[in-house]
Amino acid sequence: MTTPATVQVSVVNPGSSGGTSGSLGFAIEALAPVLSSISPGSATVGSGPVTLTVSGLNFESASEVEWNGASLTTTFVSGTELTAQIPASDLAAASSAQVTVSNPAPGGGVSAVEVFYAISGGTRVVAVPVYANDLVWDASRGLIYASVNSADTAHPNTVAVIDPAAATIDSVQSAGTQPNLIAESSDGSYLWVGEDGSHAVQRFTLPGVAPDISIPIAPSATFGPMTAIDLEAAPGSPHTAAIVEGINGDSPAFVGGLYIYDDATARTDSVPPVGGNYGATLLTWVQWGEDASAMYGGNDLIPPSLYNFSVNTSGVSETGVYEYLTNGNGHFDPITGYIYADNGQVVNPVTDEAVGNFSLDSLQGEGTGTTYCAVDSEQGVVFFIGRGYNALLAGTWVIQAYDQKTYNLLRILSLPQVDGVVSQLIRWGNAGLAFSVVPYPYATNPPVTPTIYLVDGSFVDSTATPDFSSGAGIQVLPGLTAISPQSTVAGSPDTTLTVTGSNFENGAVVYWDGHSLSTQYQSTTQLTATIPASDLISAGAHGITVSDGDVQTLELPVLGFTVTAANSGITALNLASLDVAWDNSSGLLYAPVWSDDSQYPNSIVAVDPVKGAVVSSEPAGPDPYIVRTTADGAYLYSANLTANQVTQFQLPGVTSPVTWNLGLQPPNASNPAVPQNSLIALDVQPQPGASQTTAVATGDLQYIAGWIASGVGVVPGGGVTIYDNNLARPTAATDPEADDYESLQWGANSSTLYAAGTNLYVLSVSSSGAVQSSDFLDLWNGGGLPITYDPGTGYLYDQLGRVIDPTTGSVAGNFGSSGIVVPDSSVNLVFILGQTTAQLGTHNYTITSFNETTFAPVSSVVLPSLVDFPFAMIRWGSSGIALVTYES
Repeated sequence: MTTPATVQVSVVNPGSSGGTSGSLGFAIEALAPVLSSISPGSATVGSGPVTLTVSGLNFESASEVEWNGASLTTTFVSGTELTAQIPASDLAAASSAQVTVSNPAPGGGVSAVEVFYAISGGTRVVAVPVYANDLVWDASRGLIYASVNSADTAHPNTVAVIDPAAATIDSVQSAGTQPNLIAESSDGSYLWVGEDGSHAVQRFTLPGVAPDISIPIAPSATFGPMTAIDLEAAPGSPHTAAIVEGINGDSPAFVGGLYIYDDATARTDSVPPVGGNYGATLLTWVQWGEDASAMYGGNDLIPPSLYNFSVNTSGVSETGVYEYLTNGNGHFDPITGYIYADNGQVVNPVTDEAVGNFSLDSLQGEGTGTTYCAVDSEQGVVFFIGRGYNALLAGTWVIQAYDQKTYNLLRILSLPQVDGVVSQLIRWGNAGLAFSVVPYPYATNPPVTPTIYLVDGSFVDSTATPDFSSGAGIQVLPGLTAISPQSTVAGSPDTTLTVTGSNFENGAVVYWDGHSLSTQYQSTTQLTATIPASDLISAGAHGITVSDGDVQTLELPVLGFTVTAANSGITALNLASLDVAWDNSSGLLYAPVWSDDSQYPNSIVAVDPVKGAVVSSEPAGPDPYIVRTTADGAYLYSANLTANQVTQFQLPGVTSPVTWNLGLQPPNASNPAVPQNSLIALDVQPQPGASQTTAVATGDLQYIAGWIASGVGVVPGGGVTIYDNNLARPTAATDPEADDYESLQWGANSSTLYAAGTNLYVLSVSSSGAVQSSDFLDLWNGGGLPITYDPGTGYLYDQLGRVIDPTTGSVAGNFGSSGIVVPDSSVNLVFILGQTTAQLGTHNYTITSFNETTFAPVSSVVLPSLVDFPFAMIRWGSSGIALVTYES
């Protein structure tokens, strides 16, 4: 009874007098097939034939997969799986097809339908002509609700119900005057809409969008009529919403207060606006936390602030304020527990620490305006939309997708058809994004048509089935991830360059400093190009980009190619790094590579200095910029520029990361209302002989960028803390002179630590931590320059060329040369990298070696035509030097 059939049943009597009866039919009927999924769910036009895997129940050997009712060539795999071949002819044009499974009679039947999409270009965009002030996605019903501006010519002052899969307006509902902010209750039963012209918040019941209750917003005695400047429905409490009252488009906007409403009744306790600076509650946005007991808020003022609020049955109260954490609106993600700000910052609102940052340099250049983000934690991607930064994409709206964990840029979508001002970005459906465009605040010719744009397809999620197949196909910009080689010597002949990346098209062109090279298409992930000898005549740095034939795509990213001077003995590696460390045990150099690097962003890279090649890379969080190795080759420590964390890795593989946060500034004793800002590591120094112990100097996040760019200056911060693995010792040294500790060096033993900022200090270290024991205020005056300690001599060396005896606080000698100093008592030499008088104003530098005992010069070597200016230098091996250059 394994195959559907009609079987004849008869009776046989044995023996000579027996015989066989007549027969009757017995039907073995097939079960009705159940279709649960198909894979893939879509294909790009012209990509056929495609093998389709069909999953479900009750499949038979005679089952057939049908395409719009016509049978496909089908292979029976099991009772739960079939495969079928979609011919190329069915994928020749953009379309959608109904896929079913048919079981033969008797019984049998046809399954329910799954839809397969043939999509042109993989990603499509559809424009819906609606002047939307705000958008919200209703996942349970597959709808987008839009508050429609009073200036909309077709549906003014309404809530529009949009089916994004069909790109149609299903219905509209009147919504007072000038509906603006919109929020949906967590159970999908209500829609809250701020009606600015009516000075009220109107609630509607779903799914019918029927008017329910109305909450009037009382005018301010000082500022007059007010509206909702933010509106958020509470998680898990469909009858509750938070309303921030103020004046939209005015300053100060927050003049009314923060209130919690249950239906139309406000809870007793609210947060009133407070004037002044520190401690002032100046809200422009709020977000609920994981539940209805916690709320966070912020503003886009200078400086921006993050507020913590506690919510209970009595209402809401402020519990803390922290500066310099978010700018633009914040978006709370319940999966990670972090707030993602529109400007790329990521904050842990429970600890109020800056835990990360997405590098939006390409979207936040001069005149580019505001960016907006949408978080997709299920996929692990964060999307940002903004105007392109550099010349060719300036004025073009661009969506960039980032890895949520590594902060790495994944892919870029250019939207040249979009004109106007984007006001938000939301995620919808399987693979969709939506944003609205409104007119510029100034007159344009031709005028901008207000529009909702729906983006759908592989750019958003390459593993999901798109929701629509209509609209215009748009191309993901080519991604450039590697070039080989990365450098050559001046005077080289024509050189073949291999370019690796993604989304390359036949006809793609490789560019050298903006002019095209002879390019050969190999595949969607590889190109080759010829660098002519005429481009390799002299030393210098060059930029490699790729265009898919359209000059508008000639932008992101850019990889560096270095031409080194002939016979200079220099090998160049193009890595966006600020530091380098040597591990004698593995014979490798390690460099922290920050987010602007296209090949190894946000990683620790291991380099074989003999071969001059990268051998591995490991993720290291957002913008790592400090790296230190322990003398025994056991550990590597890194610190991040845009996150207040230090990570310990095991060597040689840079594995088993242990990360800890550095906390906030100590409270201001004279003014407790001053915000406690996040601390960032200024220096990290493992203790010699105790590789699991580190000293960490910390500084205020807000000052870091300028400190890095200049290499000098004062960075207020948190002092020096001693860590054993990731556990802090209780006592942290703080600087009574308020000049701070920016550069650290361990002394002759585990109880002595030296720190330098604008002055030189001696710290005593014990099992309890670190305390300042003495200072040399008049001796140092180093202007924030880093120090170096040589245990062989017991001296400190600064970048002014001075040799300091820290035991007596006296100057023991002077090399008469300034620059980056590396002492090496194993060869009785001190190396100083700087410029001679003749080299000033050029990219030529000189390393001079000095006798460490007599301070007399020994020899020198010229480094011609370096890229940018030297930032760090170390010794490696028996006779090597590695240096890092940096473009400020």
